[in-house]
Amino acid sequence: MRSESQWRYRAYRKGLRLVKYKVDSLAYDQYGPYGLVDLSTGTVVATNLSAEAVEHELFESDLTSSK
Repeated sequence: MRSESQWRYRAYRKGLRLVKYKVDSLAYDQYGPYGLVDLSTGTVVATNLSAEAVEHELFESDLTSSK
């Protein structure tokens, strides 16, 4: 599994921002540990992402969509 800084860089290259919610945050229950926000529109494109889901969305989804 890649580091969080690698996730952030990959998200930025895709026009996204990785958001990490702290467990004691009010948003954590609603949005989960990680979310992705579109940089151009500011809209939330994915929420409630686990570390594995972030890895898949940012790295592995490119492999499956290019086939």
